Amino acid sequence: MSVYKKKWTSQDGRAHTKWMVHIKHKRQDGTHQVIRKVSPINTRRAAEAYERELREQLLPGGRGRGQGHGKEKHISLGGGSTAQAPTLAEFIDTFIREHSEVEGLRPRYMREQRRVLEQHVVPVVGELRLDQIGSRQFSMVKRHMHRKNSDYSPKTINNTLGVMSKLVRFWWEHQELDAPRFKIGLIRMDQKDAQVYEPQIYEQLVSGAAATGNEVLAIILLMGDAGLRQGEVRALQRGDLRFGEHPSVRVQRTRSREGEEHPPKGKRNRTVPMTSRLAAALREHLRSSGGSDLPHVFISRGQPMSQSAVRARVRRAERRAGLQQSGRSHIMRHTFVTDLAENNTAPRVIQELAGHKDLKTTLRYMHLRDGMAQAAIKSLEQRHAQQPRST
Repeated sequence: MSVYKKKWTSQDGRAHTKWMVHIKHKRQDGTHQVIRKVSPINTRRAAEAYERELREQLLPGGRGRGQGHGKEKHISLGGGSTAQAPTLAEFIDTFIREHSEVEGLRPRYMREQRRVLEQHVVPVVGELRLDQIGSRQFSMVKRHMHRKNSDYSPKTINNTLGVMSKLVRFWWEHQELDAPRFKIGLIRMDQKDAQVYEPQIYEQLVSGAAATGNEVLAIILLMGDAGLRQGEVRALQRGDLRFGEHPSVRVQRTRSREGEEHPPKGKRNRTVPMTSRLAAALREHLRSSGGSDLPHVFISRGQPMSQSAVRARVRRAERRAGLQQSGRSHIMRHTFVTDLAENNTAPRVIQELAGHKDLKTTLRYMHLRDGMAQAAIKSLEQRHAQQPRST
């Protein structure tokens, strides 16, 4: 059975559950269509019955839909009625509600989807029907953004085109029809290496954090010795810490800039063993921080710590270490992954410890520090020198 349960949390904090039906169907002419629908009755048994009904409609002679490929001006909808395709602007609410919410996207991402659509896409093609949108319309949006602000980064433009593409493709899927082929014209971006700390500089930062206090030290080590993202540090709760024979941190949530808590990036929980100095810093921080009604490990002004509060503490450690004060946190996570790679840790293990959904992300983080390439070639040269030469 191709039924599954979708769970998500809406913007007002309420938990939602829907049973979904997902069918991949091959037509008699060899073409394919994907059908994804919400079960009319929200139980597994009802969803399975609904799936059987939909599959019966797809059989030859059944009550299936037409075999059009989307070139008509009118699209067949449920119940045998025929209705004109909506405009892109009219479909935004449906897209957010029936796609983004059902997929469990974070409220912040859904707000960003709506913003880019209304700010960049609607002014250009918002009045067009969705069955009229193709490659040319994506080019129009891209040119409009460039003319509007030539400083828009390729990433900003690509993100906008990506959201537009998801909306258009979802509408075709919503009609149980295959979307026509179109090119969205993503801009090719140069891959930039992320910054990492050299080992001695990172230890200098740790010393600066220790001189500042246990709270700052614990924050620095959670990011640099355990690879937590800043949002994961701010969402950390006392119940996530294990101080037994093998101390560990259980990463189960992250906290957005707006204070919303969600599953970690990639929706992957993970357990990261603690270094001895991280365990000691956390124990001392919890002992000295006093009681709180909140379960969070890091509290500032009676609330879970904000992004700006973490940045301020990172800058404090940088100042005590004699380093440039940037307040940037992610460089410590980059350093964590790079250190694991340099110690010949298997990429799959690094992927699990860092919480990467895709191994490609892990490999992108595995940068060569200064001197590593030279050392690798030197090692190869020494190996060649040890081989017996033929006479």
